[in-house]
Amino acid sequence: EPAFFGKPVLTGPNMENFKNIMEMFLAAGAIVQVDSAEDLAQELRRLLSEPRRRQELGSRARTVVQECQGAGAKNLQEIRTLLP
Repeated sequence: EPAFFGKPVLTGPNMENFKNIMEMFLAAGAIVQVDSAEDLAQELRRLLSEPRRRQELGSRARTVVQECQGAGAKNLQEIRTLLP
């Protein structure tokens, strides 16, 4: 939801269940992944003091979401072509 609304996204280290989307967000520089509570606090301070960074992260996150929109419909269409 934050990415959809163009807000910066922070996450912890354990994102194994979301590997594909994490790879997309990381490749786009659209997410911040932290390893500890201390890293989280540091990154939050940085985002609060750097409005441009907040805006850039949010914008990149929104772009990733927009690029993924319609994926379900596309997959369904592909499945329909395979069914008798």
